[in-house]
Amino acid sequence: MSRAILSFTVLSTMLFTSLVFAQDKKRYDVFLAAGIESPISPDRFNDTYKKVGFNGQVGADYFLTNRIAVGGNLAYNRLILDKDFLRSEIGLANANVSGGNLSVWEFDGIGKYYFLPSARATNLYFVGGPGLAVAKISKLKVTPSGGTTTTTTFDNETDFMLTGGIGVTRQLNSRWSVFAEGRYSYIFAKNSSQDFANGKNPSYLPVRIGVIF
Repeated sequence: MSRAILSFTVLSTMLFTSLVFAQDKKRYDVFLAAGIESPISPDRFNDTYKKVGFNGQVGADYFLTNRIAVGGNLAYNRLILDKDFLRSEIGLANANVSGGNLSVWEFDGIGKYYFLPSARATNLYFVGGPGLAVAKISKLKVTPSGGTTTTTTFDNETDFMLTGGIGVTRQLNSRWSVFAEGRYSYIFAKNSSQDFANGKNPSYLPVRIGVIF
């Protein structure tokens, strides 16, 4: 009898352990992604930077249910100064322009809602949440033809932000998945002299593809 009880206990423990590991495997996602982005609003912000920048992202999710996940991500966004627009603004068509590019680090707390249970091979989801944006415009140098260089420096700025969007995932095997995602990101910029090149409360649209493991 004791041997039967021992065997039952061992088998039960093994079964419980395998179920826990199986649950853990489904409960946690780690993801990496990269893509492009575009400035959206206001008009001044949209005009100041080129229509295509780039971004990268790393993050993790924890599944509360098979449709709801919470987590966080770190994202880097880069927008390139439209030098032709700046030259037209300052009336120096032949000026040499360098710098003035915008970098934004995002620290986001996010939630995801999946349309279908997370175990499905193909799925759609909503994503959104609050975060902090740390922005920096690189040193801007403008040299008129035959003139003296003017250098403008900008301070770092940290602001509250909101981000939200939609994505799709595709499971490749039991361990790896791929995803594509688009978000709308809105920054509540402070009333500073910088204001992201006079773009009060700027917004941009990052689109990314990545892997989940």
